[in-house]
Formats: sequence, C-alpha cells, structure tokens
Amino acid sequence: MSKWYIDRSRNINSIISSIHYDLLKELIDIPKQFIEPSELIDLLQIDGANKNAFLTNFRDLGLIDKDNKPSEFYKACTESKLPVSVIVLLILLKRNDEKKDSNTVKPFVVIAKALSKMLEHNYSPELTWGICDNYLMKITSYESITWERLSHVIKSNTKVLSTPVLDIWFNALIATGLFEGDKKQVTLKKKYYDFIKFISKYGAEMKPSQTREEYLQQACSAQYGWYELFAAHTDEAISVLKNLRAMISFIQTVDSLTDNFHIANAIQFDYSKFSNNELEKELDYLLRLHNEIRDRIISVQERLLMAEDNKEQVSIKTNAENENLFAFYLQNNKDLADNTIHSYFRSLRKMKDLLVEYENIIINTEIYFIADLSVLDMLIQKFEQNDELIAVNEHDHYSISAAYNNYREFLRTMGEIC
Repeated sequence: MSKWYIDRSRNINSIISSIHYDLLKELIDIPKQFIEPSELIDLLQIDGANKNAFLTNFRDLGLIDKDNKPSEFYKACTESKLPVSVIVLLILLKRNDEKKDSNTVKPFVVIAKALSKMLEHNYSPELTWGICDNYLMKITSYESITWERLSHVIKSNTKVLSTPVLDIWFNALIATGLFEGDKKQVTLKKKYYDFIKFISKYGAEMKPSQTREEYLQQACSAQYGWYELFAAHTDEAISVLKNLRAMISFIQTVDSLTDNFHIANAIQFDYSKFSNNELEKELDYLLRLHNEIRDRIISVQERLLMAEDNKEQVSIKTNAENENLFAFYLQNNKDLADNTIHSYFRSLRKMKDLLVEYENIIINTEIYFIADLSVLDMLIQKFEQNDELIAVNEHDHYSISAAYNNYREFLRTMGEIC
C-alpha cells in the first residue's frame, strides 16, 4: 500500500505562513556554503521542544537544500511573491509517494486522474477518505486507474474513521484553494476543472523519484514539476490558468532566474473566449501588473544611478574570513551568547540596506566583510549624521550601533594584531 508521505506534525500551509518561512528570506544571499542546523534554528527563531523537526519539514517540502540554505524552489516562490495557496499547490504537484524508496506514481496526479474520470462520467468530483484508503492509495500505476473500479468504490461509500496522513493531505488540498470541504471530504471547485484535467492528462510526465537523494532534489528544484509541464505544453497550460495566474508568475520568475525567456515571451491569451466578467478581472490584473512593472523599472533605474554615483565614493578592501573571525571575537572576547551574535550580523545586514535606502550608498559586500577601518568609519559617520537613521537605530533599541561599534572595535583589534 502507498504511503502518500507527508510529515504529519504540521499542516503545509501553516509552515508556509510561519514567521520561520519569512525569516528564511534573509538568508537567500548569505555567503556561507553551509549553515549548521543549530545556527539555522537560531536564525529562523525556531523554539519548542523539538526544534530540528521544523528543519525536517523545511527539507521535506523543498524549502531548504542539503546545505541548509534557501532552495531554488524557495527563491522562485519568494521572488514571485506567490500566495500561500499557490505555494502549497506547487509543492503537492511534485510530491512523491515514498520518501526513501523508489516511486512509480505521484499522489496528486492520481487524485487528478480520479477526479477527471468522475467529471467524464458526470459524477461530482468529490474525494473522501474512503475513496483514498480503499482505492487511490493502493495505486502503483496510472494505467490501473479505471472507472469500473473507481465507481464501485464511490457507490460503496465506505466510511473511514482514521487513516494516517490523509488529514494532512485533505487540509493541504483545501489550502490550495482548488477544493472546498473539510479534512474528511473535499470537492473540486468548478472553475478549476480544466486545470485538474490538464494535470490528469500530462501529470505522468513528472517522473517520480527513485531514491531519497532524487526525492530531495525534486523538492528543491524550481524547474522540476509544474515548470516542466508548462514548458512542454505551454499553449494548453495557458488556457487552463485563467483562475491561477500566479502559476504564470512563477514560470516567469524561474525564467528570469535561469536566463530562460522563451516561455515567458510565449504567453498570450485569446481574449475572444473570455466573458465580460473575466475581461474585467483580466484588466484589473494587467493594470496591477503594469504598475508593478513600472515601479520595478524605476527601482532598477535608481539603483543603476546610485551604482554610478558610488563608483568613486567607496573602494572597499574585504576579507571573507572576517565573518567567522568576528563571531569568534564576540564569543571569546565579549562572552556573548549565540543569539546575540546572530542579532549583530542581522543588524549589520540591516545597516547595509538602510544606507542604500536613506543615503544612496551601495555596498557590494556585507559590512562584516569590510577589512578597511577607514571605510567602516566613513559608513558609520554617514549613518550617524542622518536623523532618520538615528531614529531607526533608537527604535531598534540601538542594536545597529551596538553591532557596528563592536565590528569597529574588532577591526581595530585585528589591525593591532597584524
């Protein structure tokens, strides 16, 4: 019997909605090649009796990679500014059945094929624990999904009181926004019929994993799963996404992150098939998209101007070892706790962002990589001469000044040693 494996400790949407998920964004550009689990727990502010369990959830959903850094999939979801519902859908689409063993089917594709058969035979596209437990979870080949067997299970209307993992699956299905119901029975919403039929038709092209390593690679990949299906069947995919436009945004983001623009440029819509209500929604969406693109163009132009202005302003000598040396210095010379040390690094990253925002100073490195005391002093002077930055520092209980003053003292100490 299949397991339809998902960790049962937390619902997928609660993980995506957590503060820990948001804090992971701060690590997207972290220079480290590997983050220790204990350090990641601190950075994500994870608490509780079993802190490592949350990291297990993140790995299983493909949000962090083998080095405990934000995955390609997480970066694409973040850059796309996807709603929680779409992120959950993207995760479910590529989930495998077994985590450690060889897989032959994907549960969501099995579900899509079953629902499509219900629609073909004019049955309400409803999914119950009985249908899953007595039939769908036993499927090991897509070809074995037949209407004869499915209709028999539907008519028998078997009640299942408790089946491991199904509550997590049903809650996740509801969280996608494609279904309505509760954790025991869900019904596919009419406006998503075409999308489910598309997954039923082409979902088998998402090759199931054969090893645990491949399972994790698929989970972390932005191009595996929905991206591949869209690339292979772009025209049909576009036609079923009128109510899932964010799925196109994901494609466009992955294109931009991987320098592939052929798919994004192929996106066109046949508006002659849209109703007036759909056209109004489309216009609203395009106007919002237009404003977002305009704002992004302005931001890029301003950034380029700032970069040009900064060419002769800041010539920075750096040392990549300073990050670890500074942490060692704080721990041994200042006797600071790990949480305080991590907060100093966060404050220095925030200082860098604030200098861009309020002083138009672009620093193409982290402040804790700076090895030139005179440059650091210049940046601190700029910071302390700006009333708005002083107010921000005061609001943050002077955490930023504490961080840069300690880093300045560290550079002075290093200068004396060397």
